[in-house]
Amino acid sequence: MSKIELLREFLNQKLTAAAEEIFGVVEKTIAEYQVEVFRAKEDNERLRGLLMIHRGESDCQPPAEATITLVRVPPEQQQQLFTPAWVPSLEHEGQDSTVLQCKEEEDTHWISEVEEHIQRLQSDSKEGPDQVSTPEDFTLQVETEGPANEAFKLKVIISDRRTEKVILPSQPDSLNELISMLKDKLDLKFDFRLLYEDPDFSNELFNLEAIEDLPFPRATVKVVRIQLDTDLSSAGPSASELRDAPPERLGRWPELFTIPTFSMEVEFALREGNNTYLRHGSVLKITRDQKHNILDRMAWTIYNFKAYPNDKQFAKAAEALVNKHPCLKEPGSRTGCEGWKNSLKFKMGNYRQKLRRVGFPEVAVNGGKRSKHRPNSEPARSNIKRARRAEVNFLPNFPQGENEASLERQRLEMVHEMTKETRDLPHINQNMHNTFALRRQEIVKSSPPVEHLQTRWPALFLEDQVHAEFQRITNQSLQQTFYDALDQHTPRLLTLFREKEGKSATHGGKFSSLLRVYKEKGVKNITVARSAVLAGLPLLLREDTSEVFKICKVGELGNPGVLDGVSILSVVGQCSEMVAGGVPIRPAHVSVVLEDKIVMTNSPSWPDAVVVLFGLLYCLHLNYPKALASTFEFMQKVFLNLDDEKLKPKLLALKNELLA
Repeated sequence: MSKIELLREFLNQKLTAAAEEIFGVVEKTIAEYQVEVFRAKEDNERLRGLLMIHRGESDCQPPAEATITLVRVPPEQQQQLFTPAWVPSLEHEGQDSTVLQCKEEEDTHWISEVEEHIQRLQSDSKEGPDQVSTPEDFTLQVETEGPANEAFKLKVIISDRRTEKVILPSQPDSLNELISMLKDKLDLKFDFRLLYEDPDFSNELFNLEAIEDLPFPRATVKVVRIQLDTDLSSAGPSASELRDAPPERLGRWPELFTIPTFSMEVEFALREGNNTYLRHGSVLKITRDQKHNILDRMAWTIYNFKAYPNDKQFAKAAEALVNKHPCLKEPGSRTGCEGWKNSLKFKMGNYRQKLRRVGFPEVAVNGGKRSKHRPNSEPARSNIKRARRAEVNFLPNFPQGENEASLERQRLEMVHEMTKETRDLPHINQNMHNTFALRRQEIVKSSPPVEHLQTRWPALFLEDQVHAEFQRITNQSLQQTFYDALDQHTPRLLTLFREKEGKSATHGGKFSSLLRVYKEKGVKNITVARSAVLAGLPLLLREDTSEVFKICKVGELGNPGVLDGVSILSVVGQCSEMVAGGVPIRPAHVSVVLEDKIVMTNSPSWPDAVVVLFGLLYCLHLNYPKALASTFEFMQKVFLNLDDEKLKPKLLALKNELLA
């Protein structure tokens, strides 16, 4: 038999089977319709009886019945399926024959696909017999179209009071696509990650890191909100609250320093002086009072950004002053503003002294140093407490109308709320926001142990509050900014790993392990990719991670050395896979250790634990761990762009390679 005859026989078989299947569906649909008609008839009779009792009517006309006539097409007429004449007729007054319309459209669509395939066969047969598709090829095409479109049913737990059912036409191709579809269908306006119930572990919740982990075709997922600086309804202050106390500053030192407005007399003199400078190039000779007014306003503006600016920042302020008012340039100066820079330094010292006398905490904390009245006190320049890691609100004042006693009452309310089984998180967040100044003064002035802070400020060790506190201190989102920078630099860091793989005798094998893990699992799993990159960053800086990135198995927490110093402790199973540097792929749970004690646990992932540890070091005013001091400084100054004015030589070299 020729291929055309084989195809004709194959199509006859398929059409016969399709006709039988369609006829079965029609019979089922008609049976369901008859049941609905019978139920409607009973309801009508019941309602008519009630109406008859109410109105006292003697009888009612029975409702009209619907009769359904089913015509079955014999097998020898199956070719007439292309013009469907087998549709059942409905004889009912006022009814229309649209019961099977949906099924007819599906059948017509399937039949049209068969016609297109036959046309392709005919065109192929004209070109040559070797190019004609075989019946096996067509069978594969027909049989694989159905399961791919199977519906995907999800139970979505949004909160304790809201659970939704979502039916998707098919399983999404990626985790990001699933999150996007859930946002659209459930109208979720915030960013979130997903947990899923794993049937292999009695439906316990696990982090959803890949779409393949979800059971198909039914699954249960839980929405976990990600708090960002633009979404602080439950984990941080709102935008309007940030404009109020306690945070006094809303930004870091600007790239272009803005010159303030001086007194009316000075502004008039500067305007005339600038005009004269533009016409004749002569500078303005200002009086002592005019210079005093200029320096006063400049010192006030500088303090609004930083209480203790460095030499480079003074130079930027002086340069901005003479650029706006060129009549103030100094002809004998190399830069034209060296004298103004020195004057600003002395003025800021006097300005801080005035603020110290009235009790401004950021400068008063450094009072009481050695002087002629206190010869036995510590030297004036020793142990200066000031912002060293680009903290914007290092030591703020108490909010207006509040004092230490009133803030202490709010702290006690927060502690009491933390003892409850069901916590009022918005109330806790509001108390933490209001008591920010009290907490910072206690941490900066006294440097209490972490265990003491856990007792007095238990809410500070919630993950959401770590991010919110970092936002209050730096006016910058920690998690979002960190991950954005890490993801942006990941391709270049992987390139550096490949370059170092063959050159480094010490860490060459570790770089190979990192690249292998990324290639196998990190391409489709962003958590694994971030873990691999963060594990390799200390290797580029030639630092040992063993003292900070620690791993133990279940039941080994009591072993000596496990809870020493500052570390990220990952608890793993017996067969957990790890990347170089002691970083697990999927740990059972991750804990943050400070001062030989676990202070936080159950972080969503290992990279999240790194972010939380970084935030805690800021919140508790602690030093970076010595073993990874360069790594944490690189994350601060390059990833988060916090105080990138000064970089150590090896940090600067890595930054240049990263941006090359």
